[in-house]
Amino acid sequence: MDSIEQQAIKAAIAGDWETAIKLNNQVLDSGTKSVALFNRLGKAYSEVSNWAKAVSSFESALELDPVNSVAERGITSAKLNKRAGVSTLNPSDTVVKDMSTVKIIETSSFKLELNKDYELVIGNNDTFYFLLDSLSGKKLRRISKKNLGLKSGARPQKLQAKVIEINDDIARIKISSDLPSFTAEKAQTDPFLEVKSKVLEEEKLHFTKLYEAEQEIEE
Repeated sequence: MDSIEQQAIKAAIAGDWETAIKLNNQVLDSGTKSVALFNRLGKAYSEVSNWAKAVSSFESALELDPVNSVAERGITSAKLNKRAGVSTLNPSDTVVKDMSTVKIIETSSFKLELNKDYELVIGNNDTFYFLLDSLSGKKLRRISKKNLGLKSGARPQKLQAKVIEINDDIARIKISSDLPSFTAEKAQTDPFLEVKSKVLEEEKLHFTKLYEAEQEIEE
């Protein structure tokens, strides 16, 4: 019969990360502490997007081996993902599939902040929306209904907005609606998410190679 540690390794190979976490923690609770164990936990936590515990696990590995490249890379990868605010990265996340609920527009960057959330609330008539600060409710400017690309007959009372890029005086804003509100377009890739995806995917690939190489050495 396989030991708990062997079962944990098999669970990881099978991609059953929740079971791998449970089994590796059982090994840890038994008093066993090793660089490989902490790296396995860090990898498993990363796969379920628990970035805080992933970092903590990798840091425990570094306490035992301060120059362990797997743990160092694991921390870098987890922190990048945490800052990016993503779940386990899926390349399809970079594609805006239903363009009838999402619209990306350009407007003046005056008083706008990168990655900040805003709201668009319809004005007194159908010709414009007020762009509001989500926290203070302060009205920042008007944006015409035409610029939003709303489809004929659509009159959403409120839309969500997020600044995804600022270049000089121009801001690119991602507008989202719970219901199909925009003129449908062909699915397209959001350039901002595409760049983020590439960076995170490269970092994840590098870390995975180091991790797998360490597992082969352990075997």
